[in-house]
Amino acid sequence: MPSVLSVTGTASTRFAAEHISQWSVNGGVSDAETISHDDARKQFTALLHALSAAGWSKVIPISRPRLKGEQALAYALKNPGYPLDPSYDLSLAQWMTLPDGTPWLFYADHVFLEIKLYRDPNRLDPHKRGAYFVTSSLTAQDAYLRGYVDDEKLDNWKMEFRKELPALKQAREKKEAQLKNDNVTIDQAYQDPAVFQ
Repeated sequence: MPSVLSVTGTASTRFAAEHISQWSVNGGVSDAETISHDDARKQFTALLHALSAAGWSKVIPISRPRLKGEQALAYALKNPGYPLDPSYDLSLAQWMTLPDGTPWLFYADHVFLEIKLYRDPNRLDPHKRGAYFVTSSLTAQDAYLRGYVDDEKLDNWKMEFRKELPALKQAREKKEAQLKNDNVTIDQAYQDPAVFQ
């Protein structure tokens, strides 16, 4: 991660044996306080490519439709929180449309990595320099999956998660059917991490 400003580890007292289950890394896209928007776009794109090259795979949450490229971007702009496709290189015009907190989600070796992008709302002129902030959350697989389970059911969270899976998959199927009716292409080649299968 470039230009790191802080790193924080989080542990759960309820699952103390796991020790630190999430790392939060905060920083910028460069060491400079301000940067041209196009340079920020290029440096952030290079980071996404480097992560993919290092073995991190794109993740689409199990209840969300399987989209890629420009169609993932179009969906995300209407559905905040939908992760973008790291293999799709945004144009500068598209880059400037991204709302704060736009995420990219990855998985590798029992860890989920979510990267979110923020920028100074007072520096949005594409012809002037902007200021960017990037948050990265590395979450252990078990801690991530518990996020799908209600707090009162966490004592048996693995069983409860397996119970939740069919409903989550049905939610995806319903959304994909609606998108197909709107002539949106579903990414049939996308593979969920094995833990969701």
